Amino acid sequence: MYSDCEDGQLEDGDYLTNLTPHTIVMNVKYNLDNKKRSAIGYRFTWADSFDKVNEEEDFRSAYVLNDVYYQITPKGYQNLTIYLGIDNIFNVDYQLVSSYYYQLGRNIKTLVSYKW
Repeated sequence: MYSDCEDGQLEDGDYLTNLTPHTIVMNVKYNLDNKKRSAIGYRFTWADSFDKVNEEEDFRSAYVLNDVYYQITPKGYQNLTIYLGIDNIFNVDYQLVSSYYYQLGRNIKTLVSYKW
């Protein structure tokens, strides 16, 4: 996935403050068995700096995130999927354009999904 938007400069010289920087997200998933019951994956996210701003505090540095995950659908439970993941494995400090707060560092998560 790739995201891009023009500079967003208004006629008065100010910039729009709700745009997103250039962003690339790549997800690679490898099925560990022929029935696609288990898989491992890697997600890469790159976001460019957000530097066309009106106020200094709106500036956001570029960042790169790396995530890994494992998912499994247990045999006999085709509607159940369990996900285990480690996001931001290199513990990068970063801020989204829409937030003045730093996002989570390295974190481990589990998700259980059941389709009715």
